[in-house]
Amino acid sequence: MDEAGIDLQVLSLAALGFDALDASTATTLSHDVNDELAAAVRTNPSRLAAFASLALKDPESAAKEFEHSIQKLGFRGVLLDGTTEGLFLDDSRFTPIFETAVTLNVPVYLHPAPPPEPVFEAYFTGFPEG
Repeated sequence: MDEAGIDLQVLSLAALGFDALDASTATTLSHDVNDELAAAVRTNPSRLAAFASLALKDPESAAKEFEHSIQKLGFRGVLLDGTTEGLFLDDSRFTPIFETAVTLNVPVYLHPAPPPEPVFEAYFTGFPEG
């Protein structure tokens, strides 16, 4: 970090695999991941920070984990994948997460994710070969 002139590194997990898990398992796993990130940050808090990972299949639980990560673990924001179960983040079921971000006044980093299958087919198939 010193050689590259980086003062602070933000750690996070792009949780693309959470979508394949049931909501309860993913929620527990995101909590455990956030605890591990917090432990890593504690090793050098002047140089490391973290963005929370959330399991978006259960937005209410995700909002609680988000709040816990900011208020109790000292995280600086959250990293969200672009879709969950084929839904984009502008779906109303994700509102509690964005309300939490506003209440806590922290950033939301939107990590690019592969598009849902219907979007992929509409945008990237049917072109002539060659």
